[in-house]
Amino acid sequence: MRETIQISSRYGDYDVIVGRNVLTRKTLHIDCLAKAKKVAIISQKNILELHGEKLLKSLSIPKERLFIRTVQRSEKAKSIETCTRLWQELLKEGFSRDSLIVAFGGGVVGDLAGFVASTLLRGIPWLNIPTTLLAQVDASVGGKTGINVPQGKNLVGAFYPPKRVIVHTAFLDTLSKKELKSGLGEVLKYAIGIDQRVWLKCKRESFKATPSAGLVTACLRAKADVVTKDELEGGLRKILNLGHTLAHAIEGAAPAKMSHGEAVAVGLRYALALAFKHGVASSEYVSEALDLLGKAQLAKRPPSGLTFTKLLPFFAVDKKSEKGGLTWVLPTGPGQCKLVKGLDNNQLAKVYTEF
Repeated sequence: MRETIQISSRYGDYDVIVGRNVLTRKTLHIDCLAKAKKVAIISQKNILELHGEKLLKSLSIPKERLFIRTVQRSEKAKSIETCTRLWQELLKEGFSRDSLIVAFGGGVVGDLAGFVASTLLRGIPWLNIPTTLLAQVDASVGGKTGINVPQGKNLVGAFYPPKRVIVHTAFLDTLSKKELKSGLGEVLKYAIGIDQRVWLKCKRESFKATPSAGLVTACLRAKADVVTKDELEGGLRKILNLGHTLAHAIEGAAPAKMSHGEAVAVGLRYALALAFKHGVASSEYVSEALDLLGKAQLAKRPPSGLTFTKLLPFFAVDKKSEKGGLTWVLPTGPGQCKLVKGLDNNQLAKVYTEF
């Protein structure tokens, strides 16, 4: 079964093709690939070992047109140093505006490769083929690209959507339990505060096996609805950061202590506690949402010793921070949330300590 979701963008509409086995020559039949004089695959060694043969067979590109570049297997790959290396290597190989970049990997690879594509020669086309659950349900759609700096995650980047996204869910079969859990954090973000359809599907999922293609598709449709209405994060799109304010602060203050999805799960629990404390979420709903997080066996609390004071510098550079203070995304009911300002640090610290 194959579904196509079209995303509207000021940079040009693009398709997200999703299904169990959709990485084929047919789905890769796209003008920018057919006409590309040179094609670079940006990936990681372990992903190429597992799935490289499948990708190369589907691409069916002569060797003289194809270049493969690998990056580190961690957030450290999303650095200006890695970008500089890739820019220089691709230019040395004669890449021009009629060349193409293929991102083949998880969220790190997609963010990095998309940013390289957006900046090389002021922008060349790229395709995104996500291989992890986190990337398939969230990071691959919406056109956000970026790298990290010492002040925080994804603070340097661009809105630059790919020409096509191919979500081949069979790749999920090879993921470790840790990688699946990381993706489930994003899945439950959609369920808890973004889309009631995802909530209902999650209620039926056991979370003991690889998530179904139907659940992945529901998450993608939920994100497509939001980014089509607010591509450049002017307002509505901020809801997609549900759970991420605390998650990004955890990742900044305690690097490598938690996977992104586990940090998001902690952020969701904190957002639920804040929502209940401020009277925008019922105890029944909060209890159901916590049951879902428990069923997925995701982290319940921040890393040991991580005080609220240590998080404050990272809250200050959050992308939702404005003159009026930090905007929090608080869940209010199944698949629903609202943006809330005016929560002072004393209130936030008190809930954090209790939580």
